[in-house]
Amino acid sequence: MRRMVIALVAAALVAPVARGGETQSWPTPRTLATIRGDISAFAQDGELIGWVDPRRRCDREVQVRNLRTRVTRTVWIPRGPTCADPSVTERRPTSVSTIALARNRVLWARRYDVGLSHCGWHVFTGVAAGRRGRLVAHREEERDEDTDHCPPIPMAGAGATLVFAPFDARRVGERVERVPGTDGTRALAVAGNAFALVRRVADEAGFSGVRRVEGRSSPAGELLWRFDRERDAPETIAAVAFDGARVALLVYRVRPDDSDAGAFVERRVEIRALDGTLMRAFVVEPDSSLEFALSGNWFIYRTLETIRAVDIRSGSSTVITTAPTRAVVGLSVSGARLAWAEQRRGSDVVRAVQLPSAES
Repeated sequence: MRRMVIALVAAALVAPVARGGETQSWPTPRTLATIRGDISAFAQDGELIGWVDPRRRCDREVQVRNLRTRVTRTVWIPRGPTCADPSVTERRPTSVSTIALARNRVLWARRYDVGLSHCGWHVFTGVAAGRRGRLVAHREEERDEDTDHCPPIPMAGAGATLVFAPFDARRVGERVERVPGTDGTRALAVAGNAFALVRRVADEAGFSGVRRVEGRSSPAGELLWRFDRERDAPETIAAVAFDGARVALLVYRVRPDDSDAGAFVERRVEIRALDGTLMRAFVVEPDSSLEFALSGNWFIYRTLETIRAVDIRSGSSTVITTAPTRAVVGLSVSGARLAWAEQRRGSDVVRAVQLPSAES
């Protein structure tokens, strides 16, 4: 009986994002920067923005721009493990990359393919105002036999906190330090002097799943809070956002389908308090990405053609901008600024919009 009551409550909380009553008016996005080249990854923190251009020295450099001074600097690896090394010609770099910024430091990773069955990641870091960076991690593994997918290396940054997780969580500064007790980390998010992570753990019956959510202090890495999401075999947590008081979890659930494919993946967002209490849940579009943000009353995410904001209080959805012919990367919030990069013909651009106040 208790399980039935829980199921009914959960069903009442979970609903598609409401398209009606879209009353919130968002400002028109403006262009922060025009970039000559391609942007395959984008990040921001305060007055700094950073991006990866796959056409420049493969995985060995990133660009960092100060929005106040308009000065752009290149952080590069003088002796990268790929691209310039003729002894590893079977390792083919790709345009897949990730990047994070935290105050004066940049962290980035580039994927490479090894033959047809394996892939790997190189992770680099450097001072944003400097010139040279260094290699800090390397992961190589077999592709998933079912999806042919190469799992990315999670990373996140803001203020004084910069973290990534090749296997476990690691803090980046002058040195790279492991955070004990974080094996199996699959997703990361930073807010203030803390970061949230999602881990794969086994329950008492021995079933393993990506369902544990933890908060850690920075820089000490001490455990602040933790909860385990209810175990459900067809479900897994794919990504996390964190605003210091709540977390947003993107949950993938395999559901039966009448088509020839036999099943499809439903994407559901859960807004939870730090003790695990479910505050709101809603289904998002099948083409929604792993890039999303949580700030104030807003959950912001992107689909192939739109960037949307969901009012956590009412569940209503607002279209911030439509980009039907452009790819969007690096959707993120820094302070009250929502920003992203748009891939265009010729020069790519960085766009931004101010978040409405909490009283809106």
